[in-house]
Amino acid sequence: ATELGELGVKYDELAIRDAVSRGDLAYLERQCAAAGKPPAEEARLLSTCLIHLAVEHPPHELVHHPHKGLVTVHSLFTEALEHTPDIKAYLSVARYLKEHDDHGVIGGRDVTAEDVFKKCLECSPGDWEVRYELASVTADRDEKIKLLIDVLESVSRTRGTKSTLYGRAAYRLARALGRATTATINGISKSRITLLKEAIDIYPSFPDAYFKLAKDLGPDPTAQTTLLDHSTVTPHSLLLQAIHLDPEYSEFYLSFANMYADNSKRVTLLDGRVMTVFEMCVHAISLDPRNSHCYAAVAKRMDGTEVAMLDSGCYSRRELLLKAADIGR
Repeated sequence: ATELGELGVKYDELAIRDAVSRGDLAYLERQCAAAGKPPAEEARLLSTCLIHLAVEHPPHELVHHPHKGLVTVHSLFTEALEHTPDIKAYLSVARYLKEHDDHGVIGGRDVTAEDVFKKCLECSPGDWEVRYELASVTADRDEKIKLLIDVLESVSRTRGTKSTLYGRAAYRLARALGRATTATINGISKSRITLLKEAIDIYPSFPDAYFKLAKDLGPDPTAQTTLLDHSTVTPHSLLLQAIHLDPEYSEFYLSFANMYADNSKRVTLLDGRVMTVFEMCVHAISLDPRNSHCYAAVAKRMDGTEVAMLDSGCYSRRELLLKAADIGR
């Protein structure tokens, strides 16, 4: 419907949405023809429709094409790029491949998300969002770091260091760097901890940044550092904040528990819940019952006589270790 509006076509929005969801190219062709739109504009609309149809399906599912019968998602992408080989179409394809960790033959070539993002960058070399997205999928660590430094340097000059893109790039660069490694951005050397603090300052609701900073500060739960807003934090407070922002992620509970040896230590979470350290590990299993690390973490805190009460029943230390090994296989 947005594409039709840009083309100046009068349309029934519900009918258009229905046509796109069905992949009804014939309906859209008639709409364009009735409005007397030139072939290039019609092609752009059809390309958009094909891409919308493709991204609604997983990579290996056959899709009903109104003119060709059952076709693959990749063939829909190929046809869309034949209609309109522009950056908008390429970005849609690249993001789909990234989301599904997919690759396949598109336009006669076997391509990955990295290949398609590189094509996007050729179309628009000054697009820092595209450069950031390419960095997010490239496997070459040195190339990833170089791309992210480029993004941070350019964005800080054009949009400032408080822009959301700067915050995302700072976090991703922090992840790419080693703990003892620094990156030079506009002549200023920045450590991984500094970059994580910048990410938190821009994205205070981003749990992973608190989690990574807590891990970098070390195993002492009372180690202190100061954020850019001048507040003092510790691994203890940072992990509580991460849990508060994403209470369904098991790794946050395990990482918090790993800082304390005393199973009976009581912890008050920011939402008011009170748990012992041992209960936090058990809770992690309920959140992620297919994660072997959760079972191993509980077993590690038990002796041979104790029993852990899980949602699926009672388990001894030995049974938990066997469960962890079975999942790990």
